[in-house]
Amino acid sequence: MKDCVLSKIDSLKSLAVRPEVAVRLIDLGKDPEAELQDYVSLIESDTGLASKLIAYSNTSWFSPRYAITTVKRAVGMLGTTNVRSLAISYCVEGLHSRLKLERDDARAIWQASLCKASAAKLIAGAIDPAVEDEAFALALLQDVGVGLLAACDGESYVAALRQPGVPVEDQLALERELFGADHAEVGVRLARNLGLPEPYREQIEHHHAEPGMEESPPASQRAARLVAVLPHDMRAWHPEHLEPLHASLEAACPGHWPDGMTFLEQSQEQYQRLSGMLRESENDIDLVEALREMTAEAAEYTGHLVGQIQHMAEHHDRLTKLVDDVLMDQVSAEQRARHDALTSLYNRAGFIDHARDVIAHARENGLPLGVLIFDIDNFKQINDHDGHNAGDEALKAMAQRLRGCLEERDLACRWGGDEIVVLLPGRDREACIRAARRIKGGVEALPIQWNCRDIYLSISGGLRYVADLSEHEDLTDLVEEADHKLYSAKTTRKGTIITH
Repeated sequence: MKDCVLSKIDSLKSLAVRPEVAVRLIDLGKDPEAELQDYVSLIESDTGLASKLIAYSNTSWFSPRYAITTVKRAVGMLGTTNVRSLAISYCVEGLHSRLKLERDDARAIWQASLCKASAAKLIAGAIDPAVEDEAFALALLQDVGVGLLAACDGESYVAALRQPGVPVEDQLALERELFGADHAEVGVRLARNLGLPEPYREQIEHHHAEPGMEESPPASQRAARLVAVLPHDMRAWHPEHLEPLHASLEAACPGHWPDGMTFLEQSQEQYQRLSGMLRESENDIDLVEALREMTAEAAEYTGHLVGQIQHMAEHHDRLTKLVDDVLMDQVSAEQRARHDALTSLYNRAGFIDHARDVIAHARENGLPLGVLIFDIDNFKQINDHDGHNAGDEALKAMAQRLRGCLEERDLACRWGGDEIVVLLPGRDREACIRAARRIKGGVEALPIQWNCRDIYLSISGGLRYVADLSEHEDLTDLVEEADHKLYSAKTTRKGTIITH
């Protein structure tokens, strides 16, 4: 690499938002147990990001009735999905600002990256919605080397970027001629300098790799690489880009979009929303001055300033508590939507969403997996003889005992009625069998007290074990195969768990 490129890389050891904070926010989006306070604590650790998000929440996009002055309220106003996208966007935008590009050039390169990120998020939603945020971040970061090269040679290189219809191969060849390295190689070195995690460095290095050059990448990386055919400068859009894009989309998501233009129209909505918020934030309001003006207004209309301030403070405290309660209710509502109200286990929708990632990880890394399904023997008799309240009590006691038998990596779900599904990742066959027996023993250990009498629980189940998942086996198949064993246990060997 030429000295100019190396010098630029060395000058970018820090950004307005620390990249590791932005990346950890993306990781929080994958955690179904993440709470509002987890986001608040992480954001407050980066003062640049905290102040920027407060500024975002006070723009006309959200039109708050009162000025937002805390991170907690800002996150509640923006929503965690917007927070994740804005944080990573602000991180990359800050990089372009530090490079001191010409304003029009910086905006054109930045907007092209944001447009690709929005498109990648849309594709990820069609492939695997659980990785939408990660696909957005990968696509936004994969071209970080373009802006750096433009800052080293702002005339000939930027002029080439603005030429529509230039193949990616020709652009990479020009970069190597001008700088001794292409923007992927430069981007990887910059990513190391900034401390970006390995998946992001790998994406930057390989986002222009030919299909088939390596093993199938994760869904988030596939989505980001599909949009790599789009130009690196918003001023270089050309109809020719739609044909290869649509061909790639058809291969990844057959029939999802009738043509490339339909796809671009849909991704444009996400792009415009984020771009609008980011641009409005340039006119940050002065919160201190706003509060002074409010105080002056109050003093003008009352001769009892001290009493009014005290009243306003009390009112402010009540409003603060109300807002905090609403924000916590929002988080609780999100948790309730993924968990069964009676047992507090995952409901089917929440379980499927989380299990998809676990199964994908097992398949990609050649790890074993066990799927256990069981139900309570003679559960209908408990409901008929003792009433549905007794049945509910039996389900709650069973779920509580089940949780005491699970490891942190296990997932448990109320599949329906009294049927429970448990995912046992990373264990060999014998360990899965031991886990199933431990669960059975734990659930059946003690009777349930109901109306001064004991109700003894017994369960039957089926265990499906897979040493190495194939591409064709998914959660539905595994649960169905385990369910066949459960049916066999119920009809021939009630009170047992069939494991073979």
